[in-house]
Amino acid sequence: MLLQKERLPKHLVITFREYFLHTQDLMNHKYFSRVLDTLSPGLKGELGVYTSGEWIHRVPFFQGGPKTEHTKFVTAITQHLSAMLFPPNETMIRRGDLTDRMFILSKGIVARLGKVIGKGNFVGEDVILSNGVRHYEVRTLTFVDAMVLTRAGLQAVLRGHFPHKMRKIRRASIFLSLARKMEYFLDELKFLRTSPEHTWSRGDETDWFRARMFNDHDLDLESSPLHVATQSVLAAQKALAAAVALDSTLHKRDDFFAVSTCDVSISM
Repeated sequence: MLLQKERLPKHLVITFREYFLHTQDLMNHKYFSRVLDTLSPGLKGELGVYTSGEWIHRVPFFQGGPKTEHTKFVTAITQHLSAMLFPPNETMIRRGDLTDRMFILSKGIVARLGKVIGKGNFVGEDVILSNGVRHYEVRTLTFVDAMVLTRAGLQAVLRGHFPHKMRKIRRASIFLSLARKMEYFLDELKFLRTSPEHTWSRGDETDWFRARMFNDHDLDLESSPLHVATQSVLAAQKALAAAVALDSTLHKRDDFFAVSTCDVSISM
């Protein structure tokens, strides 16, 4: 009735009807969310781990840790998810958007940077970056049912007692930020190469890039803060390997996991 009353064009009427037909799952999710609020914490945890198992284990910085902590973490995450429905050929993420939300695909297919991503996967993992800006687009190829986790929701979860998850997410955000910084400087270098005045040798470009990465414009790489931090982690990894050779139980400790999984190799 509303569509007829507004006298919309036929193609818009068809589009809206298709959208409303696909909102059934969205309505079901909202209904079941209210029902789940009546469950005990234990049942919520078991159900959350089961229903979120397909996607949450694909998010590297959500994996691992003590089983009890992981179960509580998954339960908390599921309580901060909201459902959204996107029609075909709609932009879910635009270039320049803030990194303020992450999308988990329940149904449908999207395209990101030439790759097709489907059910059980996610986009927007850079939600862990504070004040970040997205440099890519994600567009739907079909109707897409998605669960949305906002940064505010994730931060609310992390205010609970999840020490392992906190360390892992913090570490992932550091390396993701570093990767973004490298991409930015590579784009800047490509732009410089287009100038007729650009006469740098390969060695000059390497020195420029490393100086930008280490935030040291005097090319004193040995004393730059990032270089010193990198060397400290490498030394810690070597010392840890020697310690494990003497005591094999060390690999079960959280601090062993935190140091041993740090990938600090940077080369040009």
